[in-house]
Amino acid sequence: RHQGKAKEGRRLGSRLGPGCDPPLGEQLFPSLLHGQELAAAVTRHRDVAGLGWLDPRADAWIVAEVIKAYYRHHPRREIPVAGICIPEHLLQPLLEELRRTRWPAVPHRSGMQAQEYLVLHRGKANDGYSDLL
Repeated sequence: RHQGKAKEGRRLGSRLGPGCDPPLGEQLFPSLLHGQELAAAVTRHRDVAGLGWLDPRADAWIVAEVIKAYYRHHPRREIPVAGICIPEHLLQPLLEELRRTRWPAVPHRSGMQAQEYLVLHRGKANDGYSDLL
């Protein structure tokens, strides 16, 4: 039995199109961060951006806006990397499986966004997974 009631997911708007980046604020401070995690992200970006002069007692949203303004004027550098290629014979079945996958309307664990994970089933076959290793 679930301990407590399920939390309603926060809707961020329409889905991004292929090749589109989320808004800068969502990149720097993902909506799944709350409390100490959000404060740690604000502190980390403040330090990386060299904005240590900002008063740490200021409201977090003010500090976040200054950090976003900094990154708008000093964009982060993209570093392209290549991972392990998915075997050709798995591409179409994997794409079809991902399109058929039904994600829960409400996250079962707070702080988790399902679009960031590949779900593997326990206790039943995960065909093709071993080929990815």
